[in-house]
Amino acid sequence: MPSKVKNSLEAIIKMSRQLLSQLDIQIEQSESTDGEYLTDNKQTLVANVSMGMVQSQLTNEQLLGLVNERQSFIATLFEEHTQDQLTAQLALINEMVLLDEQLTLKSKSHKQSLATKVLKLKKSQKVSNLYKKY
Repeated sequence: MPSKVKNSLEAIIKMSRQLLSQLDIQIEQSESTDGEYLTDNKQTLVANVSMGMVQSQLTNEQLLGLVNERQSFIATLFEEHTQDQLTAQLALINEMVLLDEQLTLKSKSHKQSLATKVLKLKKSQKVSNLYKKY
């Protein structure tokens, strides 16, 4: 019979994979408009599809809800279980940590990409406004 710790970790891992998948979709949509999208994320998307993950776009509110739910599961996991119980599921904890690192890296990269786009947009608006003056 699977333990409560294992079930919780599997739920967290599933949510993490779903978040990664959604982040990949957002990155693809964002980058494809600029033509700068690389094949690395496409390979990730193909891998996620082959694992049976749903590839439908969630709204920002749904994503925020998923992030909050995942955070709540993680907090509950470490509050309710002893170190010995968690150590018994070390492989799943390591997988959760790896997915968390991937989420962090992709989020930072996507944030930087969006910041660059905003700066380019502001710059082009300034140029446009200058032309309108003359």
